Amino acid sequence: MNLDSKLTDWQKHNLISAYQKQAILDYEIQVKRPLLYYSLLFLSSFCISIGILSLIAANWDKIPPSAKLICDYIFLLGLGAGVYFSKKSKKPYLYESLLNAFALLILASIGLIGQIYNLPPEGLKAVLFWAGLTFPLIFFTKFPLFPGLWMLGFFCSIFDLLYRIPDWRYILEFLFENHPSLGFCLTLTLLLYLRQGLNKIRQSAILSALQLWFIILICFFALWLDIIGNDWQEIYLALTPKQWLIYGIMLLAFLLLWKVSAINKSSYGFIGVSILYAYTLLTNLFPKADNVFSAIMIIALLAVGGIYAYQNHKERLFKVISVLLALRFFGIYCEVFGSLLTTGIGLIISGIIFLSIAWYTQKLSTRFLQSMKGNTNV
Repeated sequence: MNLDSKLTDWQKHNLISAYQKQAILDYEIQVKRPLLYYSLLFLSSFCISIGILSLIAANWDKIPPSAKLICDYIFLLGLGAGVYFSKKSKKPYLYESLLNAFALLILASIGLIGQIYNLPPEGLKAVLFWAGLTFPLIFFTKFPLFPGLWMLGFFCSIFDLLYRIPDWRYILEFLFENHPSLGFCLTLTLLLYLRQGLNKIRQSAILSALQLWFIILICFFALWLDIIGNDWQEIYLALTPKQWLIYGIMLLAFLLLWKVSAINKSSYGFIGVSILYAYTLLTNLFPKADNVFSAIMIIALLAVGGIYAYQNHKERLFKVISVLLALRFFGIYCEVFGSLLTTGIGLIISGIIFLSIAWYTQKLSTRFLQSMKGNTNV
């Protein structure tokens, strides 16, 4: 459905007025970007780059090291100049593309120098060096793409470096190996503290990238714990007294941050981390009920996401979360009554359950649209 048809449908359902529809159309016409032009530019740049790389790769052994370095420096200077002039001429999309390419070329240059001088790779030290060199660039971008990539490289390389140090390796294994939920809670708590500190610099791109990684990690951690929760007694050990002490200190630090934090929009993040803290506590107090607690954890986190989508009028996200909730409830049904699926009566019951879930999801979506309509009219 194109924009005009969608706005017409919204106007027909009294979500917007005719004046609002025309104002939106006028605005979109003014800010409309030449997508075909940018797409062709991207494809041409991609083809030229691949062609250059293919020629270099085919004649790699015949090219002297000095020529490789000179060409690399020329590419770096060219991209740097492109970044500067695109910024000066106020072309944000071209500027962001060249900035990302410049940062990635720096990483490629580090690999090139290592290859020329036969420097043995040591884990992700090259990535950590790249993160140090490109750190200032994250303050010059308006989009979260490069800060997000930079955070991925930096934190992975830091983790790899610490894991290679015996004392730190013992600490990381102590936190993550026997009871990963403890390490997950610590990781998310530290990210919340980092988010609180970065809030003072007011760099929207960095904050958006950090928030995105926070959401990705909390989803990954929750899925990990839910999937392996069935093997709790075979894989995990109960928390030791030292781990209980760490858990208590972390929980106090988390509650203190929640108390003093001025980031209202992060309240959903705090609630999500508190659910993981509760899961860690309950699964250690009642390890035999881990299957129940893992299901409750996933459902609670999805409910928090659904509330966020509902309050911020994110209809697609709300529908996705509704489907995920329905699937998790059906997973619980399969765990409890899995044997019924092999019988005719069981299949009929399963079909009725799916119909009930579909009806309830549609009902929630209708309420969502009605709420959105009411807020728009106000």
